[in-house]
Amino acid sequence: QAIVLVMIMVAAVCLVSDEYAYAGNGTRMLGFSARDSAMAGATTASAEDTSVLVRNPAGLVRIGNRIDAEYLNIIPHDVKMNTYGRIVTPPVSLSNIGREQSSTVTYLPGVNAGVSYRIPGNDAHPVSVGIGAFTMSGIAVAYPSSRINGAIIRNNVYDRQIDLRSMRIAPGLAVGFTDKLSFGVTGNIAIQALRTDLTTVTLPLYPETTGAGNWDFT
Repeated sequence: QAIVLVMIMVAAVCLVSDEYAYAGNGTRMLGFSARDSAMAGATTASAEDTSVLVRNPAGLVRIGNRIDAEYLNIIPHDVKMNTYGRIVTPPVSLSNIGREQSSTVTYLPGVNAGVSYRIPGNDAHPVSVGIGAFTMSGIAVAYPSSRINGAIIRNNVYDRQIDLRSMRIAPGLAVGFTDKLSFGVTGNIAIQALRTDLTTVTLPLYPETTGAGNWDFT
């Protein structure tokens, strides 16, 4: 009973000690399924769901027949920007020095889904196939005002936002030879989308980048 009480107290302290506890890997997702995310991505050697298609395809033969799906918010918290810059021609500053803004983007949807199927009749050397679609990375910010001084560009109407999203469609195949040895292969079809209205450093006009905030896909 004493041990249980101590565990409850520790859990209570962890829950109330800090309002936020975020982790990340740059713009890349920590995991590619609900279980992956819950374990902060520490699941490569543990084949439990169809996310093995993008992190360890040999594990496909270990998970049997299953369907997985996860819907998530890639940006779980507010992002702030403090603008810094240099004086290019006194007293004109290139940027809005000292201006702090919060990004208006608070939600960026992502999805992970996959299906696996073990082909029957191959008990000695099981064969599994699968396919999945996984959100690999993403980041988006949009600020009310430009980073650039309004005296330099037209009324702060650009250099305010960037949105990058990346998904991978992954068909895969795995073959098991023993309980401890299997081989797998995955084909990766990557889809990436980018839009931005950043400025370019072209004196003296500082024009907007080509595209003007429209989506570009590869």
